[in-house]
Amino acid sequence: MVQLYSRPPRGSRGAHPVRELRAFTAVDLAPGEERTVTLAVPRAELAFWSVRENGWHVEGGTYRIDVGASSRDIRLSAEAEIAADPSRVRLNGRSTLGEWLSHPVGSAVLQRHIAAARAASATSGAATGLTDPAVLRFLRDTPLAVIADFPISPVAPEELPALARAVEAALAEDDDPS
Repeated sequence: MVQLYSRPPRGSRGAHPVRELRAFTAVDLAPGEERTVTLAVPRAELAFWSVRENGWHVEGGTYRIDVGASSRDIRLSAEAEIAADPSRVRLNGRSTLGEWLSHPVGSAVLQRHIAAARAASATSGAATGLTDPAVLRFLRDTPLAVIADFPISPVAPEELPALARAVEAALAEDDDPS
């Protein structure tokens, strides 16, 4: 018996067991015989039900793949980089900084905005706080609208609708089959 297991990426938000059986096959071998075995795992098999996404969702990241005779007899391990499914989450000012930064499109939009704000106010120190890892951990669960009210925030309250529209436009562009 050849069994293939996967482990989700570090920091996965889904409810996954540590190791999930994804594929298996029985192989009869004579003593000393070797054979190449191919096991396929359809992408959809990596999905989990995400309340945040309101549907089945494949998280992006580095998955660990283990192959062996059983879960207690792993003989080969490898890593596979899997791209995330496009997010269905719609961002706005009430979305937390963590939601913005974990969103595949929202993160890029917000980070570009922060970089531009930092460049525009290089001498005032504005925007440096949202690049500090300790500050990011502290503010992760804070709505972006609250952060926008901070005096040295790189995002002004009136800029939030434009940021959300930029995310929507990029998502619509990704959905366009032409």
